Amino acid sequence: HIKQKPHYILVTQMRHQDPLNPLEGTEFTAQLAQFTSLEQLFNLNEQFGAISSTLQAQNNFQAVDLVGKTVLAMGEELAVVEGRSTEGIFEIEEPATSVLVNVYDEAGKKIRVMDLGPLEAGIYNIEWDARNYRGDTVPDGIYSYEVVASGPGSDPVRTLSRVKGPVTGVTFDSSGVPILLMNGLKINILDVLEIAAPAASAEEEA
Repeated sequence: HIKQKPHYILVTQMRHQDPLNPLEGTEFTAQLAQFTSLEQLFNLNEQFGAISSTLQAQNNFQAVDLVGKTVLAMGEELAVVEGRSTEGIFEIEEPATSVLVNVYDEAGKKIRVMDLGPLEAGIYNIEWDARNYRGDTVPDGIYSYEVVASGPGSDPVRTLSRVKGPVTGVTFDSSGVPILLMNGLKINILDVLEIAAPAASAEEEA
């Protein structure tokens, strides 16, 4: 269905009006003003649509430019590639007497518990060796982690989970929002908190 612009509608109305009962001048002027306003709104809508498309294209280009750079983003997933895990990071907002990191496979089964003991408030890395509770290296894939911290009296302590690693590719969801790939992890670009330039190689430093 093709939408007609207001001035086309006005011309059509004038063409089909009753010649024995034409519109009075005042009524015609009022309708003309209404159609003029509609025409302006229609044009503004088209301009906003063009601006939105341009901004989306710019965002997509900027997302592609992140490939090779290291990003810190909100998330609770870890990717294992060739027996090595991506980096997990968590923050605790107050001292904890006990901190546990539970690792789950894609089916939601707990495969590892890491006891980090008591920790002060701060930011910590999760150093998972990609092994399960038996000591076997897990298959490559996507895993999730959960940080459980408690304070005196076993009261829960609030934690914030992050993921960190190099961007290996970019894809887009159904609405066109860029999704960053991090060794298999899918990171919504809106969840990115920090971007770091790739580390310089030995040849570049020389």
